[in-house]
Amino acid sequence: MRSIFICAALLVSVGCRGSDGPYRKPGIPPTAVWVGGREDGEWIFCEALDAKGQRRFCKVFDGRSGGTRSSGEYVLRQIAWSQELGRSEYEETSAAPPALQYQSFDGQSIILADNLILLPDGWIDYPSGGGHGQRQQYRAGLKLGDSRPY
Repeated sequence: MRSIFICAALLVSVGCRGSDGPYRKPGIPPTAVWVGGREDGEWIFCEALDAKGQRRFCKVFDGRSGGTRSSGEYVLRQIAWSQELGRSEYEETSAAPPALQYQSFDGQSIILADNLILLPDGWIDYPSGGGHGQRQQYRAGLKLGDSRPY
């Protein structure tokens, strides 16, 4: 009887692991974090490029195909609402948290918990397959010029 209870508890716990995401495709780093639902979302991998963790190299992987959606350098900013301007503003942070808590990827920026965001900064690649894609230059989230094919 006890073994039946243990088996049932194990099945329930395995069936409720929605935050683990889908199968991690080859090429997605083991430290990448799943952001999304059970089957739709992204794997996000970021590593600090400076001692304060303000600048990071990030790759966002498609949850279904495992292909890279974006790749490049990002800067950490604090989101603050400007009552005067009626919009969000991005301010430099004094220190990065010990671990970033990813919430979503909007196709350009990586949204984090605690009113933090990673804004693209420099050249960001948006691959489309076969070694081709688009490359866009940014400065703290602002596009600089037109995108370029590669």
